[in-house]
Amino acid sequence: MEEGTKKIVMIVIIVVCLITAGTIYYKTSGSGGGGTTIKSGEATVTVKCKSCGNEWQVDKKEYIDVINLNGGRVGVVCPKCNKPAGYEKN
Repeated sequence: MEEGTKKIVMIVIIVVCLITAGTIYYKTSGSGGGGTTIKSGEATVTVKCKSCGNEWQVDKKEYIDVINLNGGRVGVVCPKCNKPAGYEKN
């Protein structure tokens, strides 16, 4: 194979690898959860307040965003007692 042809083949291989890596990153980076992106309004979570025991429904994406933002140390604000103690009911 000629030197010029080898360079073209290598460039094509590199470009294909970069496109593949970018596609994989794009498809798996949405929720940090292995490729499944939850869109607002798609699902809800039942949340229970650890302070007053109140239960309510919240948008799953919003719940995940609140928990991830605070590293799981602070829950969703309860609409009844206004404390950030709402966690997904098990």
